[in-house]
Amino acid sequence: MRKKLLLVIILFTAAFSFAQTGGISGQIVDEASQPLEGVTVFLQGTVHKTITSADGYYSLSAIPAGSYTIAVSFTGKEVVKQNIAVEQKNLVLSLQLNRSQNILSEVVVTGIKNRRYTLLTSDFALRSNANLRDVPQAIQVIPRQVLADQNVYRLSDVFKNVAGVTEQSDFNYVNMRGFLTSSANFMINGQRSSYFGLASSPQIPYAEKVEVLKGPSSVLFGNGAIGGTINIITKKPKKDFATSANITAGSFGLLRVQADVTGSLNKSKTLSALLNVGAETGGSFYKDFKNRSITITPVVSWNISPNTELTSTTIIQSQNQTSPSSGLPVIGANALFAVPVSFRYAGNDSKFNAHSIQEQLSLTHDFNDKLSGNIWLSIADRKTDAGFYQPGGYSPRTDSITRMKAFYEGNLKGYGINAFVNYKANTGKVTHLITAGFDYNNAGEYYPKGEKYWYAPVIDINHPDYAVFNTAGITPDYYDADNEKYGPTRSAGVYLQDQVSFSEKWKALLAIRYDDYLNRSYFLISGSEYFDSSKAHAFVPKIGLVYQPLQSVSVYGSYAEGFQPQYSNSRASGGPFPPLKARQVEAGFKAEIFQKRLVPTLTWYLIKEINVLKPDPSDATGVRQVTTGEVTSRGIEITLTGNLTKQWNMLANYAHNKIFISKSTVAGEKGTGFGDTPSDAFSLWTTYQLNGKLKGLKAGAGYRQATKRSVYGLELPGYSVWDALLSYQYNKIGLAVNAFNLANKRYAIGSFGSSYYFPGAPGSMQVSINYNW
Repeated sequence: MRKKLLLVIILFTAAFSFAQTGGISGQIVDEASQPLEGVTVFLQGTVHKTITSADGYYSLSAIPAGSYTIAVSFTGKEVVKQNIAVEQKNLVLSLQLNRSQNILSEVVVTGIKNRRYTLLTSDFALRSNANLRDVPQAIQVIPRQVLADQNVYRLSDVFKNVAGVTEQSDFNYVNMRGFLTSSANFMINGQRSSYFGLASSPQIPYAEKVEVLKGPSSVLFGNGAIGGTINIITKKPKKDFATSANITAGSFGLLRVQADVTGSLNKSKTLSALLNVGAETGGSFYKDFKNRSITITPVVSWNISPNTELTSTTIIQSQNQTSPSSGLPVIGANALFAVPVSFRYAGNDSKFNAHSIQEQLSLTHDFNDKLSGNIWLSIADRKTDAGFYQPGGYSPRTDSITRMKAFYEGNLKGYGINAFVNYKANTGKVTHLITAGFDYNNAGEYYPKGEKYWYAPVIDINHPDYAVFNTAGITPDYYDADNEKYGPTRSAGVYLQDQVSFSEKWKALLAIRYDDYLNRSYFLISGSEYFDSSKAHAFVPKIGLVYQPLQSVSVYGSYAEGFQPQYSNSRASGGPFPPLKARQVEAGFKAEIFQKRLVPTLTWYLIKEINVLKPDPSDATGVRQVTTGEVTSRGIEITLTGNLTKQWNMLANYAHNKIFISKSTVAGEKGTGFGDTPSDAFSLWTTYQLNGKLKGLKAGAGYRQATKRSVYGLELPGYSVWDALLSYQYNKIGLAVNAFNLANKRYAIGSFGSSYYFPGAPGSMQVSINYNW
């Protein structure tokens, strides 16, 4: 396999030498040096056309040498033209724009300022640079400015900004449109990631933005979650030198340091690099919870030619902490808050130590003005040493909780390849952007010492004893495996997509994928060997239609199918299980109003899914699961993102969801609710930047509200939470104070089973100092 892969790369690279063309690239910023997004740049009389990214950058490549007229335009503004000469090298043309006139008198480019909360494009949703209003799917992008204002360091802190997404537990599980999504469906730069695991929520100091693709996205991204997919976009190197640092201290012993250094490595600026570092101690509200972690992310980008770029992104992470909690116990009849939010039932020997490295290598090349190619390679390795306690039932007679202690040492290894081409074509007046590709992923996690579960001593709620439970010489009670191998898990797929433009008002998306999946598992339990395997394949279609009565308004409808193998196939969990399959119908409205300062969206969806897992009602520990017949989820999502004024940013979301069992073989189960997604959820985050004598001062506020829901007989009450921000920036130095859960509200974010729940974070505060130069 490695020899074949090397041959493909060599042949792909060799083809570059045949392309003797030039390119144009640059950045468009306003008079405050803020990047302008969504500005159209094109060469008149050719097919060379692009729009600026969120960072204000544009690039036109594979242009034959000669003289051209470049045109730059913006919605509602006059197109202005300029003559340029293109040679067999890259022409850099960066523009700084004034409000009333261009710094460069030959070109007038109009845009808006301070669009920090509004991203209009996506580089990964369709495997090409696409304007979000042209995509017949709900996609929400959380930009870097929101992450900075909220002092986000973990992925779980992003979800409160997304309609239809709610955090479910401390184990990297979230609910999307009512369905559970695990870390197996988190992506980095559009590629499936294998290194997250079931630790606490991933630390993402390297994130530039987070894309949330709602509903099934299997066509381009392979077998994945039905409710949606999380895509983390990493920071990219800059050609000019820049560096920044941030120190944060806060509640629960939190101390965090982050730093970025970026710039060119050679005089021609064809080789640039970025080094991102994040380190943290403390920060958890659980009693005596220990946390030490560091994340190092070097990124190197090499512009081999104006048409070719090679980028290496490496994420190295080391995490040493107390094992994440399995939630808080439910005492008596639905008494959720009977124990303090900081209560833990784990002994002092509880641990979760993980060390991982993930390498992504991407190679992109424009063969000519119509054809471009991309190859992505990824390799992941993660080693885990875990010992944790899991709660059982509550005894009112002794006022204590039964516990199990578990142990495992795991090693995950995985690799993947994704290769695709984009081709522009015309059939009469109809234009096409055709994407064809294949992907292959292979991963396995191995436990050379197996997994073992013991019944640990009960823990008294009022007088907990955290003494180490020494299991030496004690035979495991609940589960005793001497060796386990989950994998290799192999998935392979080929896909074809066509973005069709019939006219300026009508667009369509047609796509189909074939997926093949195979998993093999091995267990050595009490001297007996067991072999499990599961395989599946599916054709997955997706179609969509977009109507744009105005350039800034879109109405769309789409149909998509989803396919996802079960990721809880272990015997301890009750597996193996058949794969999930789903069908979704979606309709929506998107707009860019007030000169693209505000972006409202409205989405309606209906999803039907079969083979959904739910906790086994006969298992009080919540470990085992069973399948149900069919689950239906339907709802609406409303978002409003952007700038109300030049100083006023906002991000508002509302989601309504109803999810229920629509088919079942269990009497009386049909029509009952499913999962723990609230029927209604609302969130708002807004900031205001002051001017005049108070220039540099920013104030912000956040509000979240969710209705009550019933989870397998357990009532989770509704809640509302307030957050706040106050910051001041003076030249290169900034000071910020973030306050979370101002009223110190007790609430539950989710539950597995009916015996325990996962609490929301109590009131806390963080103080940050940042320096940029």
